[in-house]
Amino acid sequence: MHFIRQVFPDKPLLDIADDDIIYQLPYRFPEGAPAFWHHGGRRALGIKHEGRWMAFYHPGDMNDAWKSQGYTDVTSEMREAATSLGVNLVYYAFNHWDDAVTKAKK
Repeated sequence: MHFIRQVFPDKPLLDIADDDIIYQLPYRFPEGAPAFWHHGGRRALGIKHEGRWMAFYHPGDMNDAWKSQGYTDVTSEMREAATSLGVNLVYYAFNHWDDAVTKAKK
């Protein structure tokens, strides 16, 4: 989280609501971000700029859930949820990138 604050020093970290579009497409997470790890919880935070998410922080360490081959306490459900949420983040970025570029050209 320290790195996010360095990159966006003037922007507050915001709670990402459970009904945010990030949790809707293409995979649905009706209760928001799932918990991936015992140490982190599930409340994701983000930084918005002009109505668009610019940074996403999940305290549950999605990266470890993705590379779970060496981690014995990662369940297949955890791995699938982490992968699906990662897909949602990429989907969001690709689908909102054009909005940002169009706005910048005006």
